[in-house]
Amino acid sequence: MKIKLIPLLACSSLLLAGRGSARANPTALDASGNVWTYVGSFEVDQGPAWPSNPVCYTGIEAADVVFGAPAPGEVYAISVDQTLAFVTHTAVLDQWGTHTGLIADENYDLQTGSGYNDPVGGPSSSAYVNDGGFLFTTPNGDFNYVWEMAVPVQGVPDASSTFVLMAAGLGLLALVRIAGRKVLS
Repeated sequence: MKIKLIPLLACSSLLLAGRGSARANPTALDASGNVWTYVGSFEVDQGPAWPSNPVCYTGIEAADVVFGAPAPGEVYAISVDQTLAFVTHTAVLDQWGTHTGLIADENYDLQTGSGYNDPVGGPSSSAYVNDGGFLFTTPNGDFNYVWEMAVPVQGVPDASSTFVLMAAGLGLLALVRIAGRKVLS
């Protein structure tokens, strides 16, 4: 019996590991005191080439493309802090025609036309486009650092709370039935 359990435990521990070794990744705080776990980084110029007129991406959207959507109940944040000590909620973007690097909110992009290479009325901005990121003058070049955090679900009791409430309700129901029989007899 013990011999059969060892492979089962080994397989289940691998399954529980889920998305890799996230527990071994560094953690950092943001200005609100939220704890974030480091996922990885991407360079702005790893995105699609600008002549193909790609859609403009925010830092968060680019993280979804590079790392996949976060697991249910988790969210991404972007930081430009290359020391991985603090989550800034900002991203480096490339602007069509300027190539100096723009640091903006992690949810910022600017698509004024049909895509990045169609800047009607001003330069488009994207956190994921191959258009000169190597020329950036930002302190971290064209790197964006991706973090994730589990978001607590509000108002949904966990399984143990539900079980306790159900047991209490059944106990109360039993007491009412017993008391009702004594009154009738």
